[in-house]
Amino acid sequence: MAKEARGLICTPITKETATKLDLMPMVANNVSNHETAFTVSIDSANATTGISAAERDDCISKLANPLSVADDFVRPGHIFPLIAKDGGVLVRTGHTEGSVDLCKLAGLAPAGVICEIIKDDGKMARMDDLKRFSKKHDMPIVYISDIVEYRLANEKLVKRIAEEESELRGIKVEKIIYEDHLKRTHTVIQFYKAHETANVKFHNIGTDIDLVLDDKRFNALNNSIDYLKQNGGVLIFLDTKVISHEQAKEFGVGAQILKDLGIKNINLLTTNKETAFIGLAGFGLDVVEKVEIV
Repeated sequence: MAKEARGLICTPITKETATKLDLMPMVANNVSNHETAFTVSIDSANATTGISAAERDDCISKLANPLSVADDFVRPGHIFPLIAKDGGVLVRTGHTEGSVDLCKLAGLAPAGVICEIIKDDGKMARMDDLKRFSKKHDMPIVYISDIVEYRLANEKLVKRIAEEESELRGIKVEKIIYEDHLKRTHTVIQFYKAHETANVKFHNIGTDIDLVLDDKRFNALNNSIDYLKQNGGVLIFLDTKVISHEQAKEFGVGAQILKDLGIKNINLLTTNKETAFIGLAGFGLDVVEKVEIV
């Protein structure tokens, strides 16, 4: 990895492992673009410099060993653990979650080793480069979407726990409550007017006061309700317990809810049409159009 891939070697692990080994977050407030959950860096406690391939391998092996304890490591070091979100790629479609999920699917300890691939000119490798790299080293290419598709086909992580007819702004709607595998509850408001392609608005639940004080989110929610009232569709209130309200990778639960509702093709209501929402395609959803609601 160090010689051929050249990127930063990291070790995705579960939150449970990080807690057991006393691996605290690297920073208190993670403001990186992808919010990758780095912990403090580590070395094996019996390492010399910790940088050699053999000593890094020893450190990684101890991370994967269920018998390891916090004192088996020193901090800081040359190995960078990453904490995968509970629920894996069905919650966040990241490389961290993908590698841990692959380990679990293979029946191995939930600890992976990942590394970015850098080209000879110092730039990040792209798909054409990766295909050549794959052929050179006889390594298969696995897409995060492949793991998502497999898990969606073989696991069901949400269930309906209640549903009733209700009323919103003078029209009848259907209110459906879901519970996910993390015991969080999510509320769906389904506006009657079925279409082959459904209008969908995801809204991450916060406190009432936070919503009222955030003009952009408050107006977007109100205007989205008006749009759905006129055009039909689905409003999904997600209890994601996240800090950021614009996390494109936090839609795994929402995708499972849409699957349960029989929806695959969506017009996505968003405050910013330029947002990539790269995670949605991986969840088996076809975003036909992005409708900007401000």
